[in-house]
Amino acid sequence: MTSKKVTIVHVPYEHRGGEDIHVELLAKSYEAIGMEVSFFPKNRVFNFEKKLLAQSISSLLPTDSKNWDEYFKDSDFLHLHNIFPTLGPRFLKWCIERKKKVWMTVHNHRFFCTNGLALRDEKICTECFSDFSFFRPLKYNCNQNLKKTLYHTLARKELHDGNLYDQAIEKFIAPSPYIAGVLKKLGIDSKKITVLQNPVLKIEKTKSSEYTGEVDVLFAGRLSTEKGIDTLLKTVPLLKELTFVICGDGPLRKEVETAVSQNPNLIYLGTKSPDQVADLIKRCKLTVLPSICNEILPTFVLESYIWCKSCVLSKLESTAWLGKPEFPGFFADPGNPKSFEVAITKALSNQSTNIDPDFYLKRLGFERFCTELKALVFRNT
Repeated sequence: MTSKKVTIVHVPYEHRGGEDIHVELLAKSYEAIGMEVSFFPKNRVFNFEKKLLAQSISSLLPTDSKNWDEYFKDSDFLHLHNIFPTLGPRFLKWCIERKKKVWMTVHNHRFFCTNGLALRDEKICTECFSDFSFFRPLKYNCNQNLKKTLYHTLARKELHDGNLYDQAIEKFIAPSPYIAGVLKKLGIDSKKITVLQNPVLKIEKTKSSEYTGEVDVLFAGRLSTEKGIDTLLKTVPLLKELTFVICGDGPLRKEVETAVSQNPNLIYLGTKSPDQVADLIKRCKLTVLPSICNEILPTFVLESYIWCKSCVLSKLESTAWLGKPEFPGFFADPGNPKSFEVAITKALSNQSTNIDPDFYLKRLGFERFCTELKALVFRNT
């Protein structure tokens, strides 16, 4: 029996994040279950600066796509992730026309929200959930960049008016119970939705982060508004006895660097590789994720759990399942530094010494994901 061939379709982001990491791990998972894997686009690094506008416009137009016919001819099915801004509605129309077998992992809220975060003015926003308006995103400039807002508004209109997602996608993969619920509320047939939680790769031989000091509370991730960086920076001076360590990059990097100069108990390490982040998680007492938006699947939290570390995270609809009894999660009110101060103090005083590492490895790890992925593939292809 010849092996099945899957093409993973994912446009890399300008700032590398959890979705990019998952895509790479998904490729390893497909290979582990005996499948041939290819990527589209082939280049896995964001490099569209010079041609971005032209390619974005093309994604809205019915332009020639013979090269796609050739590239995908040997694929048994396509597994979509991010298709914006260079593939967009045009690619889904091509999938429909060519009757391609397509799966899609849903990593954000772009099904109904132009900025993908369901966030406006640092507050959760669902105005476009059931009442799509062409003008609303433009009125509020939801992407905080008029060109991006216009593009995603036009793309959203095409997707909405043509019902392209539902027509093109055979299987929607939801990484968490939360996003599965969102898809159902949007009218996607529940038979087309499968909850398949992204895996966490436990890196046993971690590379040193080169930081040898204390790590009481750790944050690792994108330095951006939706991740609650402002809340974290305001929490730091409330707990002067603790050493906070931040690693990552993003639009709020300067704000983090300024806070470091003002708070002796705050350390910024810049961007670190996955194995260096794992080293920091192993060494820390506690992790923190103060997001102000509904996270689809906060990988950093799962990485904390797989190393048997507690995490203080914002109490949101999307994170409720991460605070269940089997998980060492502690909740704080999003955007509230005082609430995070209380939750961090509570978490540090309630550290469990009876956590079974094998439980989390089996519940969250790579082998579990491969087993579930294999069953899904051979049941549906």
